[in-house]
Amino acid sequence: MLRHASHIEDGQPALVASKSFSGMFVESEHSGQRAPTRASSAVSMPWMIAGLLFLVTTASSIFMIHELRALRMAHHAQFTSMLTTMEVSGIVKAEFDSALARLEAQQAPLASQVRALQQTLEDQTQSHGRRLEETVRTANSGLSEHLTASLAKMYDKLNTLEKPPAPAPAPVSSPAPTHQPPVPPRHVAPSAPPPLDNGFVNVVIRYKPEGLPGNHAHVYWLGFGTDSEHLYADLPPGMEVHEKSRPGECWRVRDATTGNDLLPRYCASTAPDQTVEVTSQRDVTVDFHLPQTRGAATGRFSATVPSIELFEDATAVAPTEHSTPSRVGTIVRGGHLSVQTHAGARFTAREAGTQRVIATFEASSEAKQYATIGHGEQVTVEFAQARGATKALALFHVHGDGEEHLHAKLDARETLRVTTEVGEKWVLREQRTDKSVLTLRASTQPFSASRRASG
Repeated sequence: MLRHASHIEDGQPALVASKSFSGMFVESEHSGQRAPTRASSAVSMPWMIAGLLFLVTTASSIFMIHELRALRMAHHAQFTSMLTTMEVSGIVKAEFDSALARLEAQQAPLASQVRALQQTLEDQTQSHGRRLEETVRTANSGLSEHLTASLAKMYDKLNTLEKPPAPAPAPVSSPAPTHQPPVPPRHVAPSAPPPLDNGFVNVVIRYKPEGLPGNHAHVYWLGFGTDSEHLYADLPPGMEVHEKSRPGECWRVRDATTGNDLLPRYCASTAPDQTVEVTSQRDVTVDFHLPQTRGAATGRFSATVPSIELFEDATAVAPTEHSTPSRVGTIVRGGHLSVQTHAGARFTAREAGTQRVIATFEASSEAKQYATIGHGEQVTVEFAQARGATKALALFHVHGDGEEHLHAKLDARETLRVTTEVGEKWVLREQRTDKSVLTLRASTQPFSASRRASG
């Protein structure tokens, strides 16, 4: 409450200090009111503070209500704009299905390729499995046959080597003279039979090319009592081969280029160490052959020649043997003639009747040589094993003297073509047992150039 008050300073009305919401007031001299006391001012102050607090509280409440309302409205707007869990799940599922469909569409060609590749791999695996099974079966069959043949050969060798030597006949004793007293027999211990060496012996084959063609040579094993060649080693000039052999087993060395024999045959003895030198020979053998058919004329060799006469000419190597050509013999078509001669000897083949010179030949230092006079009609022979064959074969060219030279090997399910002359003889044998499978002579008859060997 505002009241009038009078304040007199020096007998004049004056301003009175008073706390009010509206400012300072001037006490009128005509108010007739007395100045407020100190007690009335103390009573009005709490009310003023309370009013001020009320105003502040009211303003704060109004501001808080306004903020809460704004916050509530914002929360409501946000809540209404949010998607539910089911809606989110549906959207995600739809996007996933769409991506999966696109991926499947893109991967469809790849999937088909993968399936095709898988099928191809399965087919190849089955095919390789069948081949492997067949190969293992073939190997087992071949190994069994090889072991059987080897055991049979070893048994034969042991039986041959272990035969006891025939007992020497007892010496015939002359009767004691009658005028002498009989001498009591002395006890003589029986002599033990010499031990039999059933083991291996060492055979060294040494190649000295001086005087020879100088090509590398082939060493063949002929086995025991057989003539079929089995290639054992390649022997360069100036080298040697060390073999383990049993007594009685035979070997042959041939020039790899000419095909002639440098060592026709060597059979191992019972000596523990044996050395064989393959060198040039002075005394040699030449086997002359005239083809069976009449080929085209070449040079002075006429296709109509039915036979030839062979002459050995006089040479400086052996001038004392003959001073004029010596007739050796006659060779008809398809025939052969073996001649014992010396290295350096010269031969002349003349047409029978006309005595025209057909061909000449000079013997080399090879131990056994093969000379073909002219050329016959050539044909191609095809050797093919029958379907399902499992044994490896060996092809031999048979010469006129009966010697078989190894030409090539024919593995199972393989084909071999040979160019030869009509009338030439060929033999197919099993590699492991030397069993004859096929024998033929080349011919010009239709379909005779192709033969199939079963085995």
